[in-house]
Amino acid sequence: MGGIVKKIKIVSSFDVELEVSIKNIYPLMVFLKNHSLCLFTSLIDIVCYDVPNKTHRFSLVYNLLSIKFNSRIRVISKVQENYNQIMSVISLYRSAG
Repeated sequence: MGGIVKKIKIVSSFDVELEVSIKNIYPLMVFLKNHSLCLFTSLIDIVCYDVPNKTHRFSLVYNLLSIKFNSRIRVISKVQENYNQIMSVISLYRSAG
């Protein structure tokens, strides 16, 4: 995934965090869902939290589960307050609706 992932953090042996730009959420989610070494086929939830007085005050978090590999991944993107072009992942995960 070349230059798409900004930062990787290993939280535990079954839990990984990826930080990406908001414009790269959709292509990364397609990769994570469909690649044979990932298969994150379940979107557990989507969380957004606010840290006032920061330039990128919102953090959008997608929690995914790979049942096949018994692993979880957290895809995080920091968003500015006035940003309004977040691509939906409903076409990939019905639970996003």
